Amino acid sequence: MKEERDIFTKNIINFGIGFEAGRANVCNLINTYYKDMVEQASRYKTPVKITIFLMYDLQYQGAKEEDFYNINPEVFKAINLKYITKEDIENAKKESQNFLTKQESDLFFGYGHAKGRNTIMYFALKENIDYLMFWDDDEYPMACLKEGKSVTWKKQDNILMHLKAMEHSTISHGYH
Repeated sequence: MKEERDIFTKNIINFGIGFEAGRANVCNLINTYYKDMVEQASRYKTPVKITIFLMYDLQYQGAKEEDFYNINPEVFKAINLKYITKEDIENAKKESQNFLTKQESDLFFGYGHAKGRNTIMYFALKENIDYLMFWDDDEYPMACLKEGKSVTWKKQDNILMHLKAMEHSTISHGYH
């Protein structure tokens, strides 16, 4: 008999979505799809609490800090949203001095694709997130399918698919 993993015996799953964003349009993505995120989570067999980690890079496209705060108030009622600021990153580097050298800390925390994901993972661990999915700020959960001479847009249940995949895995990648 297969033994069920501990995470799936919990009363609630803490599911994180990490955005390491350089484009302010990430707010449009969150504002547009937050209801869909909540709806997907509601179809899972165990209650799921979603936390979005939004780490923004002001140097990537020259956006202003306030550009990343254009989140509709309704989003905050449905989803926990945690911003990761430059000050948060500097504080994380200071906290990590107990277990990392300064050189290691500078290598691990910061901006850029890899450092940004490391940083988000660190904050997700501090928030007791059970699963963390990274979502690029230029991706929408829609697939473009050619059907004959026309194009159909198909919604993808990326959150639900990853939750189901994690029942039998320690990592999932892509839509499946």
